[in-house]
Amino acid sequence: MLWQKPAFYGHPTLSTWFTSEYKKSDKKLDMGKGCVRFKSLEDLALDVVGRTVARVSAEEHMANYQAARALLGKSSAKKGVKKSAVKKAKPRKSAK
Repeated sequence: MLWQKPAFYGHPTLSTWFTSEYKKSDKKLDMGKGCVRFKSLEDLALDVVGRTVARVSAEEHMANYQAARALLGKSSAKKGVKKSAVKKAKPRKSAK
């Protein structure tokens, strides 16, 4: 299992804080650039995860998310018609 925390990418101080707090919990930290991998909930320092989530407000998280999307050219305020996420199936030819 993993816990994905995209705020780590644009928030190096949050990542540093999280790493130091997690090490204090005596739990094994298996962390990528923006995720924490674990095998069961008992392996995860839930108190540190909770405090980490609380450190970034919903407004700040959304602002970071929108800024990242804008950098990728995937702004949610694009002009034009929305593309369907589901591809339309081509009609099958009937067997004769």
